[in-house]
Amino acid sequence: MDIQNVGFLAKTLTLASPTPADLMNAYQRLSARGSVAITCAPAEVGPTLLAAENAGFFGMRVQGTTIAAYKGKEGPCYDTGRTARYLGSAAAVLDDDNHLLSGSLRVCEKTARLYSSNAYQGILEVSDPDPALLARLEKDPAPFDCDTFEADARSLAESIEDREPGLEPPRIVFYPGPFKALILSDGTMVRRGKRLLVSPEQASELVKRDGAVLDSDLPQTAQIPENFGTLYKTEGAACLLGDLALHSRTEGKTDFDALDGIPAAMKRRLRAVLSRNEDYFILTGSDPAQKDGCCPSNDVGVANGLVQAGILESHGAGTNSDCPVTLYAFASEIRAGIGKPKFVRSEAFRAAVLHRLESGPRWSRKAALRLSLAVLLAAALVILGWALFRQIGG
Repeated sequence: MDIQNVGFLAKTLTLASPTPADLMNAYQRLSARGSVAITCAPAEVGPTLLAAENAGFFGMRVQGTTIAAYKGKEGPCYDTGRTARYLGSAAAVLDDDNHLLSGSLRVCEKTARLYSSNAYQGILEVSDPDPALLARLEKDPAPFDCDTFEADARSLAESIEDREPGLEPPRIVFYPGPFKALILSDGTMVRRGKRLLVSPEQASELVKRDGAVLDSDLPQTAQIPENFGTLYKTEGAACLLGDLALHSRTEGKTDFDALDGIPAAMKRRLRAVLSRNEDYFILTGSDPAQKDGCCPSNDVGVANGLVQAGILESHGAGTNSDCPVTLYAFASEIRAGIGKPKFVRSEAFRAAVLHRLESGPRWSRKAALRLSLAVLLAAALVILGWALFRQIGG
């Protein structure tokens, strides 16, 4: 790893075939607006992009066997009334913070700043901030709701157009970034750093408006791209997230008492998952207990509490992100592995959760013990008071 502008915090780093640990270390060494230039072998491009994304970088672009990546996602999300508009040919794009941008999207000030950087030059248009909201930033910033991932994915799925394949032979296209995925109007998913087979019309538009490259001499084997519309029907919004990391949970007996004190909104969410026979739900935001998290979410805090209680388990996308996207499923239903999680439903466990949600708090041993202690304490106080009364009266 060759460091340029060496100092406690470097502005630019040059790395050759870095390991995931090297990228994590590089991210820490960089200044707040630093960047890296990564050189690697052709077969290393895909794994290196994923490792850079997990380290916290954004806006990666691939040129040959060199990857440019940027730092700057840290910080809270506040509303300044800004919107971002995608200018390319796709129906939607997915960035490195798992924002799903279709047409124009309301974005926080931090995301607007990132979208205004060199990484997205010419591909995104960002509006000016609202003066009144901008004036509040220093002393009374307006909160911003980042938890729209599932709703955005649902809207995109509803807009996908089914098309019959054309008669012309497909073209090989290579999308270099800066987004980690483009979703075309027919659902074709063009992922960054991969050689994919698309229709001639799509290839032409991707080259013209998204900076894609047509090159049949690239070393990787071309693949048939996945289709978002098809995957969404079977996997839901999780099909966009790629590799997910399993969050550990405490081992031990499941504490169903934890369901008694959760807010009504979380109870409704759990009931919806059960009634619709869904495998999971997704939340965007940081746990309020996380120091310096960008988007503190009470829902995330409650869901993480249920993970600790053994009610839920979770997989996270962007595990090094201040504002992660987290998938929650019922405990024991996620099968750990590489990449996308697999789900095996436990009808007995789901029935137990639903019963507790519907019946409310039960007369638990813990509650009985507390009541017994309270009765003993009250009796002791009465006896002590009577003794003092007799002593004073005598």
